[in-house]
Amino acid sequence: MATIGSGTDAREKIQPRKPDSWVAQINSDKHYQALKVYIALIVAHWVEHVVQAFQIYVLDMPRPKAGGFLGYIVPVVNKNELLHWTYAVLMIIGLLLLRGGFQARSRKWWTIALGIQTWHFAEHSFLLTQYWSGMNFLGKPAPTSIIQTFFPRVELHLVYNMAVMLPILVALSLHWFSPKSAGSQGDCNCRAHFR
Repeated sequence: MATIGSGTDAREKIQPRKPDSWVAQINSDKHYQALKVYIALIVAHWVEHVVQAFQIYVLDMPRPKAGGFLGYIVPVVNKNELLHWTYAVLMIIGLLLLRGGFQARSRKWWTIALGIQTWHFAEHSFLLTQYWSGMNFLGKPAPTSIIQTFFPRVELHLVYNMAVMLPILVALSLHWFSPKSAGSQGDCNCRAHFR
């Protein structure tokens, strides 16, 4: 039986083990880099919605023609709902995959964002299903989400994205900037980037 002071056995017991799976890695030593990629995705999604609102309110484009940045260049991407559904899927996948790197209060806020994004994803799935099936909700002339029966679509999705973004920002702030006395951040080294 090896003792703590003996050769290689001691080093194996003292040195932390590297995570085996890529999911474990993006929630430990690669968490900061994975979060930067995820934030780039969020920014790209916001660009689409902000450009669409700009097209409507500043350029006075008709709503069906205001397709955001990509929708303006390739109009077909907004006609079939696939672009925003894909963003919704990528957002929810990122929230699920990166959740393991958050601890304590930051994890609670990240989980709130996950819950809101789950509803947002369900709404986009409902829209995509209507487009593919050709049967629109309540006999409307175009695919319509459930909450869209009460609020205009462009504004509603800006609110959805803001509702997801706010808890993400709170989670990131707690995760990155809270003092060490606020508790452990698990195996993640994100705080080291903000010293």
